[in-house]
Amino acid sequence: MRILIIEDSDSISRMIEALVSGRGHVVTAVPSGSKGLELAFANVPDQTTIDEFMGPGQIPPTHPRWKERVPRDNSVGWDFEEVRDHYFKVITGEDPFTVRYSEPARYLELSRMVSGVVMARTFAEWRRPGSSCNGGIVLMLRDLWPGGGWGLIDSLGRPKQALRAVKPVLAPAAVFTTDEGLNGLWVHVVNDYVEASTDGIEILERPTATSAVLNANKPGSISLDEIIGAFTDATYAYRFGGRVNQAVTLDANSHENGMTITWS
Repeated sequence: MRILIIEDSDSISRMIEALVSGRGHVVTAVPSGSKGLELAFANVPDQTTIDEFMGPGQIPPTHPRWKERVPRDNSVGWDFEEVRDHYFKVITGEDPFTVRYSEPARYLELSRMVSGVVMARTFAEWRRPGSSCNGGIVLMLRDLWPGGGWGLIDSLGRPKQALRAVKPVLAPAAVFTTDEGLNGLWVHVVNDYVEASTDGIEILERPTATSAVLNANKPGSISLDEIIGAFTDATYAYRFGGRVNQAVTLDANSHENGMTITWS
């Protein structure tokens, strides 16, 4: 197991590292939260929860009542909402500060999507066959009070969008895609169940219904171009022309052939 230790005392850190590594674990030690948790997110709860704890006229994310509940490291001047804002711009192409002040409701909705997308991509990279990634850390399952905390579930027990995003990727048996840049879009199959499955996983292309079947009983990966038998630029990495598709839809409903992936 790979374990992250965050401790500002060098002597205590060395002691813990020696004890844990002595049990056969791989240890990474860092001196502060800003080093160890730089990818952590302040996950925005659903609007129902926000409406229940914010008072009349208290509009997140700029109101002090909202900001006081955003996690932060004591040794730095930024909080984990700002970490999410970095990826907000990367994923949406929009300036988070402009959207925050001009369209606060839209800012919150996009922020829910952003943290979910990044977390799902992280765990997809970890689970895909052949990955060198050693995993990701969910800092908290549930928030301690209402607000934009680290939790995947808010303090009132309601799941956040981040949980909905990572749930399919972390399922024991899962099919998901990764954007491999110039190498195209890849489909990955993982199955942690001990019991063998008689189903295959059929991948269909519209509109010609070309298909390929992966074994559902062991990890496997296949590129969309390999399924189709032609170059598609489905990830729009080469940009030689217009997009050939707008989305890739994963249909994980059980049927005779197992699961179907259709792109359009």
